[in-house]
Amino acid sequence: MILLQTLSTDSLAAADSLGMNGAAEQIGLLDLLIKGGYMMIPLYLLFILAIYIFIERLMTLKKASKTPAHLLDQVKVLVASGQVEKAKMLCADEKTPIANMIAKGVERIGSPLKNIEVSIENVGKIEIYKLEKNLSLLATVSGAAPMIGFLGTVA
Repeated sequence: MILLQTLSTDSLAAADSLGMNGAAEQIGLLDLLIKGGYMMIPLYLLFILAIYIFIERLMTLKKASKTPAHLLDQVKVLVASGQVEKAKMLCADEKTPIANMIAKGVERIGSPLKNIEVSIENVGKIEIYKLEKNLSLLATVSGAAPMIGFLGTVA
């Protein structure tokens, strides 16, 4: 017990001698960022780039995920009635990945089923590529930013 009291008084005495008597210095976020030095500039730029890519991809994916429920039904009716050109126009007006794939299938009507299937798969791969655009850049930023941060702690 005496040992704990001694340690407690020693730590209080050390805190008083260092000026740490409870009044902590308030540092604002901007002050902290400025004190970060020149290595913070690339981190700021990477942060802005990452936020931009994230928001852009989020908006693109939200737009692509909206599939009109009526599209497939209308295309079926138009193709069944022989109005293939109207079905193509309907798909072209939608501008979604699903509509592009359906349009390619409608365009290939009259070809063997295997050709239609392959063409739809190819369009699907192209649409996936479009949706994944810039994700490799985001992965690079997420890998590089911590390394720059570590470098900033050493510099």
